[in-house]
Amino acid sequence: MSLKSNPVYKALSYTWGDSRDIVSIDINGYQIDVTRNLKDALKRLRSIDTKHLVWIDALCINQRDGQERTYQVQLMREIYQTAFEVVVHLGNPDVHEHPSSTRWPRLTSTGERSSIVGVQEWTRDERDVPRIEGVLQIALEYADKFPRPPQGFEVDALAFCLIRWLAGDVHLETIPLLKNRHVLDECIGVLRDMNAKPWVHYPQMRRLRRLILTYSQWNRMWTLQETVLPSNVTVVFGQHSSPLYMFIEAAIHLKKHASSCCHAVLILSESQRDVFDKFMRTLIALHESRELWRTNTDHMRLTILLPQHCRKNATDPRDSIYGLLGLARGWGDSEPIKPRYDIVPKRLFEDVAFRWIAMDKNLNFLFYRVKGSRATARDQNMKAKTQYDAHFGNISQHLMSEASDRIIETAKGDLDHEARRSSKGGLVGQVQLTRSSWAPDWTRMTNRITYQTATETEFITRQFNADKGRCAMHTTRLVTKSSVLSEATVLAVEAYPIGIIKPPHSRIGLPDAPTPRIMLFDDTEPLRYEDIPLTSGKGNNGRPYEPTPGTSHQMTQHEAACRALIADSMIETPATTGLVVAGRVTRRATQADVQSVDSWYKWMYSARYKHREVHVPPERDDFVDEGTYRRVLDTDRAVRSVALRRRHVQLDSGHVGMAGGYAQGKDEVMVLLGARTPFVLRKLGPVDIEGSGTRTRQTIYTVVGECFVIGALSGEIVTANEAAGTKPEKIYLI
Repeated sequence: MSLKSNPVYKALSYTWGDSRDIVSIDINGYQIDVTRNLKDALKRLRSIDTKHLVWIDALCINQRDGQERTYQVQLMREIYQTAFEVVVHLGNPDVHEHPSSTRWPRLTSTGERSSIVGVQEWTRDERDVPRIEGVLQIALEYADKFPRPPQGFEVDALAFCLIRWLAGDVHLETIPLLKNRHVLDECIGVLRDMNAKPWVHYPQMRRLRRLILTYSQWNRMWTLQETVLPSNVTVVFGQHSSPLYMFIEAAIHLKKHASSCCHAVLILSESQRDVFDKFMRTLIALHESRELWRTNTDHMRLTILLPQHCRKNATDPRDSIYGLLGLARGWGDSEPIKPRYDIVPKRLFEDVAFRWIAMDKNLNFLFYRVKGSRATARDQNMKAKTQYDAHFGNISQHLMSEASDRIIETAKGDLDHEARRSSKGGLVGQVQLTRSSWAPDWTRMTNRITYQTATETEFITRQFNADKGRCAMHTTRLVTKSSVLSEATVLAVEAYPIGIIKPPHSRIGLPDAPTPRIMLFDDTEPLRYEDIPLTSGKGNNGRPYEPTPGTSHQMTQHEAACRALIADSMIETPATTGLVVAGRVTRRATQADVQSVDSWYKWMYSARYKHREVHVPPERDDFVDEGTYRRVLDTDRAVRSVALRRRHVQLDSGHVGMAGGYAQGKDEVMVLLGARTPFVLRKLGPVDIEGSGTRTRQTIYTVVGECFVIGALSGEIVTANEAAGTKPEKIYLI
């Protein structure tokens, strides 16, 4: 059937579930194997007296045919836009129940109890009133018996009742479900993942904990366009369904009341507030995406959508990009990306980076090339760093000579690679890089800590202007031609050098020396107070900070070291109002912040702190007055944020800063045009590069990480070079 014939049909949005959990269904006399999730969804779509067409990806697309998948994915926007209704099937609650329990009594539209098995439809109008009254009657009757569930307790009914009540734009104090502390706890459980507070003795309580909004369906990449594009969306969970806008209205009204008139109604813990905050953010973000799709083309560019939604899951890594193409608009001078399942993810991620440069003329995607996470242990970090150095040092040597046929060791560092093994077990031939140092692997953003690290870096850098607003150069795809490296994609950028990292340098995050040390990140990366590059500010540290002779930044070396420790910025978190978790604000550091760093350092160096083995945030009893305590607490947060996987570095130019990644001596720091901060690059050696019909021999680099260089974050390097008439160098990255 062709879409040109204007068929009337429904489309299904669901999670495939466990691909090993296969069941058979009958379609027109044929037995078809599908996942159990799909079979459950089909049961909910059945109608006793009505026939209707349903579009389901697993049945309408030959998933084994890459060419057909490519063609069908290009039609996704039209399929979901023209569907009469899109049904979002969130799954079924766990069926495990208390041995003596029965099913929750079914309620008809008149409120009478019924034994009819079917989906209970919440309509967001007066027809819901009898059903609400029936749910409340049973829930409040057993209110004081929680957490032991009442006989016949069906939690998905309670979930929809709560959301329906919130959608009514009422004061929180008037909602009966929130008045009893036991029922309140169960209501919060509706908005919390089941693993947050396990109820091991009563399995059906886990059903309540299986959050409607954190159910895997809402974390699918494809769900975004499946809920944004259509005008009519129905949400089905268990035996209940409602229009999507009932969920959205519940989130909007909850935020309105919780941040104003009802902010003091509920006394909740921080973790409980986070639950409500996640509920509001999830639905409000979906609502905003729906509104933007219909009104504002500029905010639906891929460069905006990708950082916002890269945490969503996709079975196929390529779908982390293709799942957004139905929404992406505003490609500018760039050719839109077309789905292709015949290319590897590495090639796709590189294509995205090239399109990013063409559309936005910047290199902001570099902040998302995160390796590892906050929870990486110290010994693993040291091992990864050693392997990184051994591998790329070895490649560099062979690039210089191009005469060896053996790579010493397989290792994983900032770049993964593969190599062919000889019959004797040695590595021979070319090294195949499985990802580029400059192209983010967007699938890694599904890790919560990795995503937080990347977004926090991008958040801090918004206030900087190291490139003075200069655009990234337009470039085409280049490739390496080498006997050591197999054909690898090269990104050409323009840059002004700042300096070379001096060995040895002060380290924050990965000190070599043994104890004493202080664990700054709780069993991950230790910070020794002896390694902090601060003293009293007297003596040599009182000298002017002059990275370039004759160019004074009107600060002392001590002040520069203080600013480096907090990346010349401070992150402030406004007070939380009610249930609404306030957003953070970042700003450039002031002279007062430098004094706060001094106070923080004195507190770290205090006799009381020296005896601690694990970093503990400042406590009120450690200080004489409240003001100093607050300043030191804010500074401690700033240092912990900046020092995460970064280290203090000194350059041969006299600059100081905090460098990310595995920065080490002899690494070069440059201002890349199109990037808000300088970056640390590691030289590998010369190699032939081919592209646009030419072949030249160039030195190639890898991207190590960003670098917060004091005296280079506001365009000083670009200004000085342009004033001297110096043109930027062309740098080649692999």
